Parts: sequence; C-alpha cells; structure tokens
Amino acid sequence: MTISDIAANPLIASTTATLANGLELAVRPLLKSDKVRFGEFLSSLSPATNLLYQPHPLNIQAAHTICENLDYTAQLPFIAVTRAGYIVSYFLFDFTYSQHESVRYQTYGITLDPSLDCRFAPVVADKYQGQGVGKTVFKGLLPILKKLPLRSLILSGGTQEGNRQAINFYEKIGFRLMGEFDENNMRNYDMRLTLQ
Repeated sequence: MTISDIAANPLIASTTATLANGLELAVRPLLKSDKVRFGEFLSSLSPATNLLYQPHPLNIQAAHTICENLDYTAQLPFIAVTRAGYIVSYFLFDFTYSQHESVRYQTYGITLDPSLDCRFAPVVADKYQGQGVGKTVFKGLLPILKKLPLRSLILSGGTQEGNRQAINFYEKIGFRLMGEFDENNMRNYDMRLTLQ
C-alpha cells in the first residue's frame, strides 16, 4: 500500500478498534464529507487540550480548511468514529516538518526524510481521555502504517515535559526519547517510533 493508493481510495486504509468498554470505532482517513462532524469534534475540545496540540488550531474553521484541502501526500489525517458518527479521536500523520525539527534530529544522528519519516500528532476527545482510546486506535492503525514505506514517526513539535499523560501514552505505544529542547519557555521532549 502507498500514500498514492490511499489518495485514490482512502477507505482501503480503514480498520476498526474496540475499546475496553465494548465501544466499537471505525478508524479511517478523514474525508471531505466529515467537515461538519470534524468541526464539532475540534470545537468541543477544552482549552487545556488546545494548549497541548501544536500542528494547527482546534476549531471549526481549521476543520473546514483541512477537509476542503485534503492532500494525503502531505498529511494523512485519521479519525476514530462511533457507530452514531461521532468522532472520538483524530490522528494526524504529517509528511512535512520544520527546519528546526530537522536540525534537532540531526543532532541525534537522524536525517529526517519526508518520504520515510512523518510527524505524528494525536488528539482524543476530552471525555474519552485516559480511557485507552489513543492506545487502542493506534494499535489498530499500526498494521496500516507498517504497510506504508515509512521508517519512523516523530512527535509533531515534541511533547511538553509536564504532559506526563502524553509521555506515558507515547512510551506505551513504543516511542523512545530522543532528546530535549526548550521552546516557549518550556522543556519539551522529542520522541520517535521506529516502524521498520
């Protein structure tokens, strides 16, 4: 499977995930037709969740812009959806990164390649946080990711030192600490998951 295959038929990259409480989720790429539900999801996230997410604003305008301009070769967004159609999580796989990230990873001895390495940025609906949604959805996505010609995932912008819940999540799904950096007067960690 390639990114071009997914761009031609996004639903080939679909899977399911069942939470510990029995809730079944369809996990699939975000589609243009998800614009309204995606907007509802992003706009429902708390200010605390918004502070921890860096790739883009979490609001209706961002949802509409993302859905109207989907380009799976640049960013591959996945959502986990209940049978009733409610989005409970959003996982962004981004094939672009800043020069600052490239330089940081060079200091760790890793030359990032946008055809092999992508940034990862997950967000889970507030009422589902701490219930294993992220881990369960990621485990469902892992076989799909391993079919793609990807070498690794890196955290988009790292994660804040004080965000222990996120750090624990990343460690549980196999990410390893690569290094530390300061940004916006905060200590952040770069973490990476090797896929191949």
